[in-house]
Amino acid sequence: MRTYVWMSGWQLECCGSSFGVGESVQWPVGLEEPSGTEELLEVLDGDWARRVQYREDHHQVWASGVLTGTVASIDGVTCSTKLVEEIAKVRVPGSGRVLGVPDLEAAYPVASDQRTLVGWVIGVEGASYEAFPPPALEPAPRPGSLMRTLALASRKVLGRSG
Repeated sequence: MRTYVWMSGWQLECCGSSFGVGESVQWPVGLEEPSGTEELLEVLDGDWARRVQYREDHHQVWASGVLTGTVASIDGVTCSTKLVEEIAKVRVPGSGRVLGVPDLEAAYPVASDQRTLVGWVIGVEGASYEAFPPPALEPAPRPGSLMRTLALASRKVLGRSG
């Protein structure tokens, strides 16, 4: 069964490394909403957005675990943009196009002045997801232990014995 991962263009440009079909990968990922997140629905139709199960996250801001597997497909995603108030380009909802490519570099030529490469949908075969362990909790102090510690410390400061 093929597992699909969304990789935003900025994630790869910032600190990602290139890969192609047939290569093994290991990525920190976050789980996607089954109905598709607002960002994905903005550039992908509902069918594509629902296929995506994970979002690659190099910075581990929202990553919940690690996905390993073999890249089986790479689809570059472009969309139209429009200039708003002559200061910002924004994505035009519903303008997304998905184009299969053999590697990440091949996706760049599909972008143009009219279309922006916004990311990739990567199909992974033999995917294995391992959640990060929950953060370790520090043991709660025993009732009264703080007061005992303060009392002992004050006795030492005042030169009194226990």
